[in-house]
Amino acid sequence: ARREAGEAVAAEALAHHWGESDEPVRAVAPLREAAEGALRVASHEAAEGHLARLAEILTKHGGEIEGAAALRAWTALERGRLARLRGDLEGACVLLAEAVEAEMGTEPSTVTVQLVRGWGEAERQRGRTGDAIVLQRRAVALSTRLAPGDEARREEIQSRLALAVALRAAGEVGEALEVAQAAVAAAESLRDRSLLARGLNTAGICLMNLGRHRDALEPVERATAMWRERGDVRNLVAGLNNLGIVYERLVELDRALRAYGEALRVAHQIGHRRAVLANHINAGQVLQWLDNQSEAMRHFEQVIEACRERSDDVAQGLALVNLAWSRIHEGEDAAAERLLTQAQDLAERTRDHTLTVSALLLRSRVAWANRDFDEAEGAADEALSRIRSAGGGDELTAALRLRAKAESGQGRTATARRTLGEALTEARRSRERREEIQTHLVLAEIHPLARHPWRHARHLRRARRLLERFPVPLLRRLMAELAHPNR
Repeated sequence: ARREAGEAVAAEALAHHWGESDEPVRAVAPLREAAEGALRVASHEAAEGHLARLAEILTKHGGEIEGAAALRAWTALERGRLARLRGDLEGACVLLAEAVEAEMGTEPSTVTVQLVRGWGEAERQRGRTGDAIVLQRRAVALSTRLAPGDEARREEIQSRLALAVALRAAGEVGEALEVAQAAVAAAESLRDRSLLARGLNTAGICLMNLGRHRDALEPVERATAMWRERGDVRNLVAGLNNLGIVYERLVELDRALRAYGEALRVAHQIGHRRAVLANHINAGQVLQWLDNQSEAMRHFEQVIEACRERSDDVAQGLALVNLAWSRIHEGEDAAAERLLTQAQDLAERTRDHTLTVSALLLRSRVAWANRDFDEAEGAADEALSRIRSAGGGDELTAALRLRAKAESGQGRTATARRTLGEALTEARRSRERREEIQTHLVLAEIHPLARHPWRHARHLRRARRLLERFPVPLLRRLMAELAHPNR
């Protein structure tokens, strides 16, 4: 490690010397070496500085540099990766698209495949799943044209895994699982533990999306353990994040919180800003379920503050929505309404699907609290339309519950009951126990004890039985408030 550090310092010194001299071309080799060294230790700011200088020299003096085209492609690839890590997805797409265009008409190389794949991944992160799928299929096709050998097989496996992720994001989860499982088999045949870990992780998340949470746990745990063992911190963040999601679905909330907490610490260490923001939100949401609203709000407020310093409208909007829900859980509906206004502005500006749906659900809840049941139903219906047009999602049962509450507020109890029946069916299909419990609580709520004692008691009893198996402190408190409204 000391020798590597010494070599990195020497490379940086050489790069600086030649970069400032009349012979900047001689800085190319040490600049690449310095950039590679910084990337190895996840020193992203230093790596970006070396790569930017390298790109500048290649632009001005490319004709004097042997292998300039390949080096230019590699530089664009690494700069694109760093741009994605810091959340500059548009910048990443521009960099990678230009590099792919420059490669057109040449025989594909491994870097060509990686450029197309990286571009597709950036498009997926921007929410353009259709474009992402097209690009990943293109990457798979290009990988099959590489010279036969282990390197070509690795590129094909990586491209298939990227395709699986894009398919899953587009709601094509069944096909995504098939693609991921085939990639796992190929990685095992190649005895490549790095690719095997990625394949297991991807397959596990697909299984979770299909409601097979218990089946998902083993592959995701295996993948995370492999990354931890290898010291692969970049992928460890993703593995811990996904492990937290699986634990949440299994309603093992303390384990989920520990996984998100570790992901947050590692993301901070490597400067992975988007993962830091995402895991603050994830940890805050688990703390909401644990009914620790003050600690949950601390996480959301950290995201909002970070986004003020360096803009990320989607993350800020999601943090505002979640902060508003914590305020609601604390009985502060007026504060939630003020936060909603800010979140809606960001949703309109970004047109991000997740943020827009989240803001609509919050709007429905705020309108319901204000007894504006028409507005509450309209917001819930718009959310439902968006969720269904995107192929479904985690928010479906929440939107159905909010519509049912609005219907009940209008005196349409029978209609609300049917809507909640649909919500129960969806919750059971996806094996989302928290959603199932909440739906029983709303069924008890729309059948008050004084008028419908039998139905009220039946749904409270079913919620109680589920809470005995899947303890959720927030839902336990809400159930107690329903069972004893005058306390």
